[in-house]
Amino acid sequence: MERELYPPRSRAVRVEKSDLSRGTVRTTMTRRYPDIRAGLLAAVLALATVLPGCGGTPLNSDRIRATYGSYTITVLDQDRRWRVSSLASLHDGRPVTRTLALVRFENPGLRALAREDRRIRAGASIGSTFREFGWSIDKPTIFLDNVALHGEAQALASLMDIRLPATLAVHAYRFNVRSRYGAFTYATIIELHHPDYLDVEQLAELHAFRPGSGGADGEKLLAGLRAVLTNLPEQVSR
Repeated sequence: MERELYPPRSRAVRVEKSDLSRGTVRTTMTRRYPDIRAGLLAAVLALATVLPGCGGTPLNSDRIRATYGSYTITVLDQDRRWRVSSLASLHDGRPVTRTLALVRFENPGLRALAREDRRIRAGASIGSTFREFGWSIDKPTIFLDNVALHGEAQALASLMDIRLPATLAVHAYRFNVRSRYGAFTYATIIELHHPDYLDVEQLAELHAFRPGSGGADGEKLLAGLRAVLTNLPEQVSR
């Protein structure tokens, strides 16, 4: 099943960039649009009633590095509750987004996760950070489907270096961690994948989840994504 996504007209957002450091590009929006918050909230709330599928622990950072020979992360927007980031490979010194990750932090300020959270807020990858600190990771899928993108998703198309229209896989899951300190849901994550990186069939096999099973909640999720994609900062696209 392929769902249509027709975002409204994009508005520009001014951003600042810092240098590449330890394989990480950190980007901070200097002016924030409430539409991004509203879009993320709508997308996450749409998933609240969907039952999770089977868990699994493949990390995007590992897969991107193994597939393309490099990996870097760019944080496009972040505050206490939300993060939008680009997980990319480097080609001729330029990042090509392989996954756009929309993150809702579920337990901000939780003391048991404070050390890991500080590193992640500084721009590190979520999965590799928890793994480095010895946590077991589980990623139960909530939603999986195709989404059709058209001309007004140009900022994302530029980040991914693809032409529109295009069909991308969208995958949503809980990011759960466990250690001797306890078990926690650190985040709910919605990912849009580059069509040459991961498709719905591959994700369905990886996570043992039937695509297109979100129903009306899936439509609400896509409605939330419209606001996010509409307000992606075009200035960081290239």
